Amino acid sequence: MNFKLKTLIAVVDYGSFTKAAEQLALTQPAVSQQIKSLEEEFNITIFDKRKKKLELTPEGVLLVRYAKRIELLTDNMINSFKLMKKNIQIKNSLVIGITHTLESNIIAKAIAEYTAENDAFHIRIISDSIKSIYQKMKTYEVDVCIIPGKINDPNYSFIPLDQDSLAIAVSYDNPLSNKEVLSLEELKTERLILRSKTSDTRLLFESHLNTQNDDITNYNVILELDNVEVIKDLVKDNYGLSVLSRKSCISEVKKNKFKLLDVENMVMNRQINLYFHKDFTYVKELKRIINIYNELILK
Repeated sequence: MNFKLKTLIAVVDYGSFTKAAEQLALTQPAVSQQIKSLEEEFNITIFDKRKKKLELTPEGVLLVRYAKRIELLTDNMINSFKLMKKNIQIKNSLVIGITHTLESNIIAKAIAEYTAENDAFHIRIISDSIKSIYQKMKTYEVDVCIIPGKINDPNYSFIPLDQDSLAIAVSYDNPLSNKEVLSLEELKTERLILRSKTSDTRLLFESHLNTQNDDITNYNVILELDNVEVIKDLVKDNYGLSVLSRKSCISEVKKNKFKLLDVENMVMNRQINLYFHKDFTYVKELKRIINIYNELILK
């Protein structure tokens, strides 16, 4: 790995030029020169010199993110060479990023089933917001992302996974469970437990409210959180209603834990896609995961 980048990571990790110098067995001026050399090479300013405390500029944040990814890739490459020399089979590794909603979707089970039938692959799933997953895709921290909606970036290809829609989740202890369609006026009288303001589910719901000349401030939102499984439990126990993805609630609906209602004059559809870099080499494996997913949906 480029030693200048290694020096930068040490400065950031230890929060000090002096401490980084001690760890790297360098002088403090030598560390400063390494950072200056990086700034000149990329024509950027890495640290905000106006701040007393060591603080990265936006360009510095981006450089550190790529530097850490390079460090990880270098370590993986070295370990792979060691395994090859010992004639140990190297597993193909994939990092898949999914949203918190899809974490509760059957897709996680489909990925698990694929690894069970194909032990040549090691797959790690991370869940985060769409924005964060997209950033990790750009720095190759994530190989594949499974998200609702589209990424308008020519550097990526995608395969459609499924169609999904949002619905109102209501406990069977709530009288509204006798209905099939709920009006917005009825929804305004209920306690709502919603995803965080930056979640894709919340954003889609609010955008549809706006098309009805309505706003989320007109509703009684009593709780906001990102853990979809906790939200489901709270709905089941009748602490409030929620707006959830239909595909993330398949199991709960089958077990009659709660009911999903449509919203009058609102169709909140979205497409779920698998995105990957143009140079991604495991497209055949992704298609197999999609096949498993479709088989599970039909069960």
